[in-house]
Amino acid sequence: MTRKRRRSGGLLFLSGRRILVLKRSAKASNGGTWGLPGGRCDAEESPGRAALREATEELGALPPADVVGCLSVRRARSGRYDVYVVRAGRGVRERWRPRLCSEHTRYRWVRLEWLFSRLERLHPVLRTICQKPEVLRAVCDVMERERALPSVPPRRRKQTVVIAGADAFV
Repeated sequence: MTRKRRRSGGLLFLSGRRILVLKRSAKASNGGTWGLPGGRCDAEESPGRAALREATEELGALPPADVVGCLSVRRARSGRYDVYVVRAGRGVRERWRPRLCSEHTRYRWVRLEWLFSRLERLHPVLRTICQKPEVLRAVCDVMERERALPSVPPRRRKQTVVIAGADAFV
């Protein structure tokens, strides 16, 4: 009997050269780590729909944003985690404040350097993204040039991270 792999979805919000991260409460799984809003898919739910539902539950409301691509992260025991890269509207850091649920204790808009200096304190999905140079190049390109992620087909069947264009959402 084969076990069905779990799917999850999350949102990586970009605002200028910053990324929104949430600190997980000590009682949550991976407690005390910094990660992205998102979570597991319900039955028959797509990763994109799960990302929207979970992020809305965790943030209270979502800021105005456009999907610019998807990073599909393979996790050994947990299946795939699809991270949808979204560019938040101008001025979002000044005007929008999340209302965090009990799963999280803090939020921050951080630069990539902040993430690199705290790799051991990142949620496993965010840590995987930060440790892949090709993924970081693609995300930095979006930050710098304000355009969408290019699709990059997988080179190996079990590749850790696959990059897809904006049309991969929902």
